[in-house]
Amino acid sequence: MKKSKQLLACVMLSATFFLSSFAPKNVKRIPTYFWFNPAGVFLDHNTLGGEEVTTGFDTNPANGTLQEDGFTAITNDGKPAGTLAFKLYSHP
Repeated sequence: MKKSKQLLACVMLSATFFLSSFAPKNVKRIPTYFWFNPAGVFLDHNTLGGEEVTTGFDTNPANGTLQEDGFTAITNDGKPAGTLAFKLYSHP
């Protein structure tokens, strides 16, 4: 009984490795950004679309007030790093 469980576990593990070899290698991921207020305080880690939906802000600077900056990376101590990718504005 014990050997049959071990054999079954070994077969299942081998089948998993075999079938996973057919998985697509170049899966495109949706980029996420680290969002900071203008003073540089970390607010959130979210996609552009997710942040626009949850906050109500948008990327249109016309007659807007800067609310958040979206960076591509963050340092270990929570400071903005990487590239400034987006600025989100609120509108009256």
